[in-house]
Amino acid sequence: RLGLSRKSERIMNKFSVKFELLACALLSACSYKVEAPIAPSYDVYSSYSDKVPGRWAILVNGNPLKGDFKVSGYNCSAHTYPLDAEQAFDTSAVRTLENIVESAEEVKMPLSRDQLLQDGYAGLIRLNGEDLDVDLDVVPGFWSVQMEARVQLTAALAVDGSSGRLLGGRIASEADSKAEAGGGCGGGADAISKATQKALKRLMEELGEKVSNEARLRQVNSPILLYNPSQRQSNFDPYAIDPTN
Repeated sequence: RLGLSRKSERIMNKFSVKFELLACALLSACSYKVEAPIAPSYDVYSSYSDKVPGRWAILVNGNPLKGDFKVSGYNCSAHTYPLDAEQAFDTSAVRTLENIVESAEEVKMPLSRDQLLQDGYAGLIRLNGEDLDVDLDVVPGFWSVQMEARVQLTAALAVDGSSGRLLGGRIASEADSKAEAGGGCGGGADAISKATQKALKRLMEELGEKVSNEARLRQVNSPILLYNPSQRQSNFDPYAIDPTN
């Protein structure tokens, strides 16, 4: 009897998902807000036993990392899953860098090379969130329905000293996760949230490894030693963050 009871419960749960989906489709689109947990990295692979020396300005912008996402396919297609990862990205990046460099100070706007020199910074570390992509699928099972999410993140990294670019490039990560669909496909939000946290953690690990292992950052013992007026570029734009330069 217990086996039959559990079997009946699973069947009812499966039909409940389909019924609530139909109700949403007939009445209005359903929206499930996705939580974006912070995911700093405190344990990165480094060729050095100490932190990157010096006092560094940190500028992070995760504003582009947000959007409203939907399921691929017909099942649960009436639902949207809004995700705003800006705050989680910003906080995770700052905390990761604070663990990597000797002294980190968050700034609100880019600093020119003259400003870096005048304020006594070894350099400016900038990380801009560029792209957030979410793929969400419904995975039907015999007794239950699951939601599977894959999240991809891309960011641009640039580190400038008082006489030029020290490090630049793009970093990217992806991760996936599953969750029970639950009533009305609400489990999609849980799947996206978990995948976002894992992808963000991997992105922070790559950020930490790039900054920690870059020899040029460790050679900046003082902005005065690095500063060379003959090497200054008159067209330097503190707002530019082209990682290829």
